[in-house]
Amino acid sequence: MAAGVDGILDSIPSSTFTIDLYVNTNCDPTGYGEGETPVGSIPVTTDATGAVSFTIDLPTSPAAGTYLTATATDDGGSTSEFSLCLEIPPAADLSLGKFGFVSAVAPGDTLTYILDLTNNGPDDASGVVISDVLPMDAVFSAASPECTHAAGTVTCAVGDLALGGSVSYSIDVVVGTPPGGELINTATVSGTEADPDPADNSATETTRVDASLIFVDGFEIGGTSAWSAVAP
Repeated sequence: MAAGVDGILDSIPSSTFTIDLYVNTNCDPTGYGEGETPVGSIPVTTDATGAVSFTIDLPTSPAAGTYLTATATDDGGSTSEFSLCLEIPPAADLSLGKFGFVSAVAPGDTLTYILDLTNNGPDDASGVVISDVLPMDAVFSAASPECTHAAGTVTCAVGDLALGGSVSYSIDVVVGTPPGGELINTATVSGTEADPDPADNSATETTRVDASLIFVDGFEIGGTSAWSAVAP
């Protein structure tokens, strides 16, 4: 998984430098770095005050517990001392998906939501919690044993989730009559570790609510829907 490192160089005004970044297994006892494995480099030019901000993109995220260090080399070939060590904390990309069993329901029907969660790493996740604030026009009915309901919010205590691990939970609601004829439900997930891709920490499911729908022997009559089943 790609990663980016942000930094600031404060040196000679209006000068060009090359920033070199390293990953180290250990940090020097002084707290400053070493140059064990080079992982990235970028040219920068300081402004009139001698400062410049930079970002170095890395092809993969450094492993948790390793240390990042950097040096700056000017046009004359003079290289700075190593920077202070920056320890890489654990990270876990939690990806949440959400879907319903049907695309359309009638008021009074029970709708089941499925929450699928995967830890894409690069490390194990801990303290993982899924929160689902139910729509105003959906009344809680039931949920997986790991989930609890209070004041319109369903909370699923996942806890620890190993790298590559997945879990699924279900939530049942009784459908009301929402304005606009749509039931929109969003769930979110969080954990103790930093998430390198927070864009997939939430998932939304939209279900059409149509009072004209009638279900007979597993088939929908009235309106249109992608839902179908085999009648007995």
